[in-house]
Amino acid sequence: MQFQPIATIKPTLNDSLLTANERDTLQALYKKITSANSTPAERVSLALTLRLMLYSRPKAYFPAFGLQYLDTSARKNSLYDYAVAIGNEQLATIQNITLQTPTLLAPPEKVVAKSINSGARLGWNIQGMETRGIAGWNVYRRTGNSGNFTVVKRPVLALFFDEDFPADFLFEVDSLINGTAYEYAVTSVNIFGQESEKSIPVPLTPTNIRPLAPPIAVQALAQADSVLLSWLPSGDRRVKGLNVYRSLPRKAGIKITDAPLPFRAKSYTDRPKNIPALIVGYSLTALDSAGNESDKSFEHTIPVPDIQAPDVPQFFIAQGERGRIMLLWSRSQAIDIQGYELERSTSTNGTYTLISKVIQDSNFVDSLSPSAGKTAFWYRLRSVDLRGNRSAWTAATLGKIPDIIAPPAPAISSIRNGDGVITLEWQASYDKDLMGYWINRTDDTLYTPVTLNTELLPPTSAAFHDTSAQPGVLYFYEVVSMDSMMNYSTPSARIAGKSYDTRHPVSPQIDSLIVSASGVVVTWSWGGKPQTTFELAVERSRDGKRFVQISPLIDTATSRFSDLSARDNDTYYYRLRIRNQYGTWSDPSNVKMCRLDR
Repeated sequence: MQFQPIATIKPTLNDSLLTANERDTLQALYKKITSANSTPAERVSLALTLRLMLYSRPKAYFPAFGLQYLDTSARKNSLYDYAVAIGNEQLATIQNITLQTPTLLAPPEKVVAKSINSGARLGWNIQGMETRGIAGWNVYRRTGNSGNFTVVKRPVLALFFDEDFPADFLFEVDSLINGTAYEYAVTSVNIFGQESEKSIPVPLTPTNIRPLAPPIAVQALAQADSVLLSWLPSGDRRVKGLNVYRSLPRKAGIKITDAPLPFRAKSYTDRPKNIPALIVGYSLTALDSAGNESDKSFEHTIPVPDIQAPDVPQFFIAQGERGRIMLLWSRSQAIDIQGYELERSTSTNGTYTLISKVIQDSNFVDSLSPSAGKTAFWYRLRSVDLRGNRSAWTAATLGKIPDIIAPPAPAISSIRNGDGVITLEWQASYDKDLMGYWINRTDDTLYTPVTLNTELLPPTSAAFHDTSAQPGVLYFYEVVSMDSMMNYSTPSARIAGKSYDTRHPVSPQIDSLIVSASGVVVTWSWGGKPQTTFELAVERSRDGKRFVQISPLIDTATSRFSDLSARDNDTYYYRLRIRNQYGTWSDPSNVKMCRLDR
């Protein structure tokens, strides 16, 4: 029903199994890590050192570190639940333990072994190791497929692995005899020192592999928007697949095949779009059945084929000054952009004349004589990529010399952070030529802001409500004025704001309570797709009034939970609650009741 403290354990640092030198070393490390003068980086490094010592001689260091307890008051044929806690915070639990309890820890799954020259590499599934309390793994080996397994070297520690980004292999040995058959098995060890049964043995025979021969006579033929590769197959009979690599000048090649091609393949088509180079090179490698890869073949280089036009430039504006017009636009984000071209006309639908070569910058000054007077000029802009492809022209933008004074920049007076909204207020401008305002926003001051309003705000506007702001994200806002001659002011001083979200999430509904041999299985459904930022907790009550959380916080992709602590001949009530990323809990779900009569 409830855990009761039975012992308080502290490091003794003087266990009888330690040598004098080990005891002195341990005391020095412990004094340093508990010192107030130690930096966080030093504490992390020392903690890793202590854990390595712990698993190097567990029988000696576990008692010295205060990580071992012998329950001499346990009685036979009684079930016990144990928990380890610091203060009131439980670190780990283990349930249904008797004096005769066998090991319940599951062995590792998906154990694979790959042979290398005079050695082997092993890997296995480490997903969920933290929630299962896995502290490490023991690797066992035997020669042939009979006889006893023996432990290989020191344990593999779980603290060195991130289960979200598993490595290609977790264990490597390079002291095997080529041509000899071996079998490997792996066991799991949890933080209570329990060791699982061995995994299913995997066979392995290391060999001295000579280099694989890649394909030869690689040729590349450029077509409209693609490259056709062809080659002669490798004469090496061990080849079971092919990889294709693409490289740019002065850069290493990258693999462009998601999966190896069949070894009998003789051609491959690549469509290299938006590559920031004029030439591209291709080469191939060969793979054998064990995944070993050959060196690259000789590289064949060709001009990059590209017939796709770049995107039209954005935010193209014209600002009149005395004797000239400044043209500004947003720089293209395409990686193969070469520059921009400008045209000019005296009317919006008139004849346009090219006034520039390819401009690599994102601005241009059109110098005009004072005799141009009040003549209005219209400008169009387009992008040009490295292969000479040109985008469509932008809409015509007006530039007029007499009106050279941009409207004043708005002065932001306040910003209010609200529930799902950020309200921006500024002082209204009394400029008679003012047409309105643009509101710009960015979440990174190193990048160009994005304009929020699709239509110009009226000149009488003095506030803007941003309902598209994501709660919890810090945004920077600026306001830009525009007059009737399409002159833009400089942006206002930026101001930062962050909205919040006080809405309570809606919990799922319990579908069923299934009584099984091991307990009660609770299943639920959402009635829609749950948000991945939510976490779910299962609560239980014996009287339908006082509910206690019995599960850890569960990912919302899960739709069931097994209550293994339910006892026979008892009545239980169950309900669910979820918590969003801001720590706000939902109201409880519907309550379901069941009685265990097994």
